[in-house]
Formats: sequence, structure tokens, C-alpha cells
Amino acid sequence: MKNQTTPGTPEDGPASSLLERQILSVFLALILVLGTVGNMIVILAVILSHKLRTKTNLFVVNLSIADFLTSVHLVWIIVAFLSEDGWPLPDGLCVWCGFVLITCIGASVYTLACIAINRLVLIRYGPAAYRVLCRPVIIAAMLATIWAIPLCMASIPIVSDFGELGYSSRFRTCIKNHAHQYAKQYDILLSLTYYPVSTAVIIISYFKVFLYLRSRVKKLAPGVAEATVSSVVQESDLRSRPAQQDARPKLRERLDKRQVQVTKNMFYVVCLFFLCTTPYGLALLCNHLICLRLTSYAAVVLSLNSCINPVVYATKHPDFKKVIQCILLCRPRKIPQRIKFCGDT
Repeated sequence: MKNQTTPGTPEDGPASSLLERQILSVFLALILVLGTVGNMIVILAVILSHKLRTKTNLFVVNLSIADFLTSVHLVWIIVAFLSEDGWPLPDGLCVWCGFVLITCIGASVYTLACIAINRLVLIRYGPAAYRVLCRPVIIAAMLATIWAIPLCMASIPIVSDFGELGYSSRFRTCIKNHAHQYAKQYDILLSLTYYPVSTAVIIISYFKVFLYLRSRVKKLAPGVAEATVSSVVQESDLRSRPAQQDARPKLRERLDKRQVQVTKNMFYVVCLFFLCTTPYGLALLCNHLICLRLTSYAAVVLSLNSCINPVVYATKHPDFKKVIQCILLCRPRKIPQRIKFCGDT
């Protein structure tokens, strides 16, 4: 492997102390367990239930596969964090770990963007447009693009001299060699490739969904209120006019609550994405000493995304909830529309 270092690069000592890395390793171990188990359950739920085998859930499964691979390979990051005398295992394993993590993190980010596009088309443009988007050819093209771009980005240091995958003695991690002369340029390329476009797609998609739902509520509110008041009059002639007028504020209150709930859902999705990806993206672009010290923390926050996604994009789904509950309670026969295997009665 190449080992070209930049003159003056501060590689003489780690960016974080052993105690800091031990604390971060504990968090990584928790993320590893939760991410591995959570994403396995999501994948298993789709395998066991016919009801969950939809075209939409292809992206949920794709997200879980990427996050599962990320979670599994965090074990090598923990080994690198806790090793004081350099990488103790074969160098090829460290290079493979960096290749997988760069690929899967990119695939996860792009899958989140595709999920946002799917939700926008379904809610804003209706089932007809959504059926066009869900054509097998289009879905296959989207899935291929999700993986092709990260694979190309992870392959650049392998097929060229632009960056290097492997162990970093400064960060005590096993992704990229930050002593390489083009390490910073490669970090900038990764940051610009993964984050701006996907972030813009997610923000715009969910913001359009929110604006559309809010406009729909405003349009429906007068008609629904009139229908409600009319039905009240027809049900009983004993209701007075003040009682009819009280129906509008109550209905408006319910509609306002609905708007607040929609706002919260969009806010949670966007904020969780930003909280997990933005710190590491900014750390890649920054060359200040403080940024170097915070890079390890930002990487752990980025890894957190791999165990949050199953909760946000799967367990809130009513059908997923039922299947996951049956899996956790070891009641496979109660899974809705369960797939029968050999030996089932």
C-alpha cells in the first residue's frame, strides 16, 4: 500500500487521549449491538411477512442492509481505538473496513434521500405518479445508483494515488490514512459527494410534503366544518345556534393539532438526519486543530445513524410494528400474512 505523507501533518500523536477513545468505544459498542440487532429484525420482518414485501419497503430493507454492514464493521473501529501500538491485525482487514464503511455510509445517506423522494411523490402527487416511480426498472436504477456512487468513491484510493484507505495513527481509527498527501482533498471530495445533494433532497422533499399537507388541511377545514355543523342540525332540532358555533372552534382545534403533529414528524426526520451527518461532514471540511480533536466524536455521532434508522423508518410503520413485536416476543405464527416454510402446519 502507498504511504505518502504530507509534510508538517500532525501525525506525532493521537487527536484524542486513551480515556476519550475508551469512552467512545463504549458508545460504539452500544451502537454496534443496537444497529446489528435492530437492522436484522427489520430485514427478518420483511422476509417473514408477505404484507411487508412491498416496493416501498425495498428502500427500507436497503437502508437496513447498509446500516447492518456499518454496525458490524464498527468492531474494527473499536479495536483500532483501543490499540496503543498501532493496528494489531493484518493491514488488508483495515483497508477492507474503510472500504465497507465509506460505501455503506454513502449508501445509507442516498437511501434516506430516495425514501424522501418516494414519500413526496406518494403524498404530493398521488398513487398514479407513485406507480410510475415504482416501476421495476426505475426502482432497480435507483438502487443501483445508491450503491454505485459510494462504491466508486471508496474505490478511488485503491485504483489511484488520491487518498489511502487504512489505519490512521492520529485518529487511531481504521478508515482512511490521514497522513497521506491527498487525505484532506479526499475528505473534501467525500463530503461534497455525500452531503450537499442528499441533504437538499431530504429538506426540499419533506418541506414540500409539509406545505402540501398544511394546504390540504386549510382547504378541507371550511367544508368539513360546514358538514359537521349541518349534521349537528339534522341530528337534533333541540341544538341551539350557540352550540352550532362551538363546533367550529373544536374542529379548528383538532385541525391545528393535526398540523402540529405533521410539523413535528417532519421536524424529527430532518433533525435526526442533520444531527447524525452534519458534524462529520463539517469535520471533513475543517482543518483547524479543534476540528481534528472533534473528528472522532463526530464519527461516533455519524455511526449513531445506523441504529436510529430502524426506529424512525420501520418501527413507526403500523405493519412493521406488529411483525417486529411478534419477532421480539418469539411468536412467529402470529405474524400477519406470515410466509409458511417447510415444516409449518
